[in-house]
Amino acid sequence: MANQTINGLSSTTVAASDDFIPIWKTSLGITRKISAANLLAGHLLSDDVIDSDTYTPEFSGSSGIPTIVHATQTGVWKKISDMVHCSFSLACTSTSGGAGDLVVKLPFVCKADGFVWTGTVLQTGLNGTSGEATIFTISNSQYARIRKDAVNYTLAMLGAGDSVQGSIIYRATY
Repeated sequence: MANQTINGLSSTTVAASDDFIPIWKTSLGITRKISAANLLAGHLLSDDVIDSDTYTPEFSGSSGIPTIVHATQTGVWKKISDMVHCSFSLACTSTSGGAGDLVVKLPFVCKADGFVWTGTVLQTGLNGTSGEATIFTISNSQYARIRKDAVNYTLAMLGAGDSVQGSIIYRATY
């Protein structure tokens, strides 16, 4: 097959590299990559495409919007079909306002599928303690709660110098 020219591409089109072609998926607001082999095999943006990227997690409250200054906000995710594995690291410099449970922002909205998806976090300083805790999803929400010994951490327990590092696997909506 001879090389052919494709006309009419937008200015956001990027050249393919490393046998992967970037494709902008506007409904998700992300760029997906597909291998040349999968493209030729007809697997364009199918459910079995693997996506991965970074995201910016954040602390928040389940009711009221707090003002939180984060010292650290790093996160990565990998999505295979609708299953998401994300890892994050958060540290707080200061907080004011807001109320309710302490929640952590996830990269995608959790699907309301009847399951509560859980993961593990290592927290330092929350409520004056340190150690392992559980993070669990909230259906139809992009946030997850942190709990230890069957008690949810509240936003009032978050203070300067407190940090959380963890990961969770959950099912996302499209």
